[in-house]
Amino acid sequence: IQPFIKYGAIKDNKFNDKVKDVLLFKLTDDQYVTSEEYLQRHEGKLDKEIYYTTDTLQQTQYIQNLQEHGVEVAIFDHPIDSAFISHMEAAAEDVKYKRVDSGISDMLKEDDDTDHKDVEEKLVEIFKKSTGLESIKIKIESLKNEDLAGMIILTEESRRMQDMMKQYGAMGMDASMFPSDETLVLNKKNTLVNYTIENLEGDEETLNLVTEQIYDLAVLTHRQLTAEGMTKFVKRSNDILKKAIIK
Repeated sequence: IQPFIKYGAIKDNKFNDKVKDVLLFKLTDDQYVTSEEYLQRHEGKLDKEIYYTTDTLQQTQYIQNLQEHGVEVAIFDHPIDSAFISHMEAAAEDVKYKRVDSGISDMLKEDDDTDHKDVEEKLVEIFKKSTGLESIKIKIESLKNEDLAGMIILTEESRRMQDMMKQYGAMGMDASMFPSDETLVLNKKNTLVNYTIENLEGDEETLNLVTEQIYDLAVLTHRQLTAEGMTKFVKRSNDILKKAIIK
């Protein structure tokens, strides 16, 4: 995209349609497609959505979940890509770009009519206590991938607003004025999550150990842990291994 901007193909917040038709997106499997080709390949599976990643390593769990269901992911890992996405959406208002961690597609879920409200409220209190996060949000879903305990999701709109606030923060404004809108999605089909749900009144020490680990594992696929958080994660991982070998 940079050469097109350098030589004036994008001007005055308008994206030249001819340029749009020849721009190629690099996918995570090293294929190259135009936006139109991407939409055609996912017709009937996605509702005019283009999924992208800004970090193929950090967001690998989200990428794999989508790929397992036949959804390809474009790589937008350059700082200029956020502006590029806005131009693309302006050029085709019915097409939406979604980062892989912006939500959980219905194709990753299994039908579940169970009302989890009471359990979610209890889990919120437990996770608040174990993680120290007073504003934590939790949702329970039945995901097809049983190995996945939890995922952090952040709506595309909220994340873009946070990115904008970070830019303002670099210019001296307080980016913390915009609160996080992250939600921890727990997979009801996962063994660890099931243990947590079934032992809400059980051994508090073990419960805190499990819930903290579930949360940190989810965070690690979404963003970096803080230095303090990583120190706690490593220590807790060692404690879990000790419990596994000491009987």
